[in-house]
Amino acid sequence: MAVLRHTISSLDLTRIALLAAGFLSLAVAAGVFWASPFTSRADDVLAAVVGLSGALLIGATMLRVVARQVVLLSAMAAVVAILATEGYLRYATMQAHSTNVGARPDARDALLDMRGRGDRAYVSLLHDDITRADSSGERRSILQVGGAPVLPMGGVALATTVLCNETGAWVTYRSDQFGFRNPVKIWNGAIEIAAVGDSFTQGNCVPDGRHFVDLLRRDDSRLLNLGQRGDGPLGGLATIREFAAPKTPALVVWFYFEGNDMPGDFLRELRTPLLRNYLDPAFGQRLMARSDQVSAAFAAYIDARLAQPGRSLGLKTASRSPWWRDVKGLVSLYRLRSAFGFADYPDNGDNGIVGSYAQVIQSAKETIAGWNGQLALVYLPTRRRFVSPGARRILDRYRAAVLKTAMTHDIPILDMTEFFTAHNDPVALFNEHYNEVGHQLVADKTNSFIQALRR
Repeated sequence: MAVLRHTISSLDLTRIALLAAGFLSLAVAAGVFWASPFTSRADDVLAAVVGLSGALLIGATMLRVVARQVVLLSAMAAVVAILATEGYLRYATMQAHSTNVGARPDARDALLDMRGRGDRAYVSLLHDDITRADSSGERRSILQVGGAPVLPMGGVALATTVLCNETGAWVTYRSDQFGFRNPVKIWNGAIEIAAVGDSFTQGNCVPDGRHFVDLLRRDDSRLLNLGQRGDGPLGGLATIREFAAPKTPALVVWFYFEGNDMPGDFLRELRTPLLRNYLDPAFGQRLMARSDQVSAAFAAYIDARLAQPGRSLGLKTASRSPWWRDVKGLVSLYRLRSAFGFADYPDNGDNGIVGSYAQVIQSAKETIAGWNGQLALVYLPTRRRFVSPGARRILDRYRAAVLKTAMTHDIPILDMTEFFTAHNDPVALFNEHYNEVGHQLVADKTNSFIQALRR
């Protein structure tokens, strides 16, 4: 306080600037440490560095005038350099995703345009879009059938489904009678293979016939696609119980995506009772038997959201973000932190989540074995693995856990990381999801994997 009083009384601008920068740094450090939804080791290190810098800036107010000026100018130069680096990384990222920029329609406008042409069009939503957290943090479904909450595993049935827009054009498909991305007639016959997973399995963000499940279907028309946006381990288990089990496929191929299956999606699923309950083999929602009612409830909910101007429909577009979000991203140093693994991937140890994942896999294997089927896993890498060494270190820990779980439970696994890494430019296989070249690579290697399992 003595330093502060002396500073104010003498109107020493260098001291005032150093104090302001120091306390601002301490505030930022506190925000990083306490405000993040995940406390990670990387966040702790970042908070410690920023906090120490703030303390040093405050301590520098005790130096002589020339020394204070040197410290202040050095700090200003460092800030300018850091912001310039962040700006460059943001610009480079925008350039990398600038294919087919043109006019990029909003999801709401696209949906209304399709309906105006007579299409029965709906969007593909995540479980996060149709659940809300209660006072205890548990996520409850807001859809009801017969007065009771229900959580769909597919989308709206028999509809033109607006899926995604990563290159300036919307990808759509015609959903089957249970809301998945399949020809309707596939449910009429025997199913040899069921594919389970998230949006990568569903086919984001390429047209029909070009995503890896459709490519695999060329070699076996009895392949059922049960992939759905946002599905993590529990979503996959629920889908196997509700939709794969009645068809008793000889092989269930579960595509694990390292970018968000664990910990992100899985942590949210563990807080969702209607998904967590699938750890009990006796639990079920009878989604196939009630498909008409479930689809109608889902459709009514989307219609209600569409009727509210400005209400998000839950789909990312390729359009440019608002200016204030760009400023927020620049100040938060998101790209720079991401490059060193300080963003997106919590480095907070196991916290039991790996054990819970093993429980899900064991439960799925037992369910499938109940109809004499086989479970196999395919591990899908994320783009972040190839652009961020820090993220890669964290991803590798979860990757090791998934591979170990498969080995422990005697489940064959195909690790696509090896093939993406061997590519001369792994990043060229992605838009946000895989592009057509990436989908083709996954299809080729998975097809060989499946053929080997059949021998």
